[in-house]
Amino acid sequence: MGSAQGQPDPAPVVRLELGQIAAAPGQSNVVVPLLASVDGGIIRGWSAVAHYDPAILVFSSATAAAGADVFTVIEPRKLVAGTAGPGQVSLAAIYGLLDGRGIAPEAAQVVASLTFCVLPGAAQGMHAVTFLPSAVSREGAVTTTMAVVAPPDWAEVETVPRTTDGAVTVAGDTLPGSTCVPYDFSPPPPPRVAFRLEGPTSVTLGQAFSLDFKVESEVAVDALNAALVFDSSKLAGLAGAAQEAALGVGPIFDIVSVQDGTIGIVLLLISGSLPPGTHTVARLEFLAQGLPTAGTTEVAFTETVQQLINPADFGFTAEQAGLVPFTFSNIVNPTAGDDLLSPVQGGTKVGVLAAHLLAIRPAARFVRGDSDADAKVSLTDAVTVLSHLFAGGAEPGCLDAGDANDDGRLDISDPIAVLGYLFLGSPSLPAPFGACGEDATEDSLGCEVYAACP
Repeated sequence: MGSAQGQPDPAPVVRLELGQIAAAPGQSNVVVPLLASVDGGIIRGWSAVAHYDPAILVFSSATAAAGADVFTVIEPRKLVAGTAGPGQVSLAAIYGLLDGRGIAPEAAQVVASLTFCVLPGAAQGMHAVTFLPSAVSREGAVTTTMAVVAPPDWAEVETVPRTTDGAVTVAGDTLPGSTCVPYDFSPPPPPRVAFRLEGPTSVTLGQAFSLDFKVESEVAVDALNAALVFDSSKLAGLAGAAQEAALGVGPIFDIVSVQDGTIGIVLLLISGSLPPGTHTVARLEFLAQGLPTAGTTEVAFTETVQQLINPADFGFTAEQAGLVPFTFSNIVNPTAGDDLLSPVQGGTKVGVLAAHLLAIRPAARFVRGDSDADAKVSLTDAVTVLSHLFAGGAEPGCLDAGDANDDGRLDISDPIAVLGYLFLGSPSLPAPFGACGEDATEDSLGCEVYAACP
């Protein structure tokens, strides 16, 4: 539906308002509600900057009402005071991240709550809690008071809501035993956060292998963003996937995009957080390729990576399909914006970014089935693999040679293939067999040592 002139109808009107609360000096857990309503359409997200008098109130916490997929808070000491002075807090919520739905309150509905403590010496009277147009974090991220709405019949848009300020009215005697103390606006020290890769440090040309992307953090992590590069003449990036099962959390929203020597990773926990510690976030698959000569290469973190991605490939709704630019960087807990496909802002920059060095060996020459590397295929080759699999025997020096049926795995089927060839008249083993040669099959097995072939 549009106007008579064929122009889209105006965006639905969104209203944000802060509640009016009465409290006594020294009272804790004073909750100021943030309410929202919309005239038609649905709210897909909002952000708000509230300002209060720190000589009267001490900010404690903020929580979202049920229904928010993402809720972020930037506490006062992480914001630049600016012309409004200290006493700012920034909030943001996103709805319908997975199902495309949002909230559609026609009457004012509580969407978040700000909790304060009233200082014992607070002056009696009404003290405003107001909306500000914007705030800036100490990292430079800008949060504005705005909303994202989706009218019933056209695409979502960003709009400036109509706002109504609130207040805390201080009256009565000071409560005994108050523990309310002035807020410390000193910036907090940055938490230690590290990204690193874990996996083999040496591979054979033509070998497929994987690297685990890990995050180590002193703080809980509910979102992260990473940017990596590699030499595409030496490595082919095959795929990448978030390790949701290993993380033990869900649901999650993730992007693991491998393109033209670059890798971009986004992880967003819909509910909950990764606790402080070390977590395997994603697994990246590669193939060692290039000229048949030895050399080294690395998969390294870089400041930013820019890619064109199709949001539909990562679970976004149909109206967001089509290639869009996306910038990846190395941060955790970024500020939630109105659009997850916009460049991320704020958050904690990752202080330690460890590159993964990798040696690439020339393609090994071996004989298929000769797991003990004595230059012949015999009963002892089947015994060598069986001993390794079931009796704690040493791993064959050349796993490709032990992979008698060339299925990319070393398991019980390999000694069976050798025994079938030796005693049951089964066909010859896959190449290279009968003479030294290279493995033409791409798999994750390698060949560290095989002295029987020059």
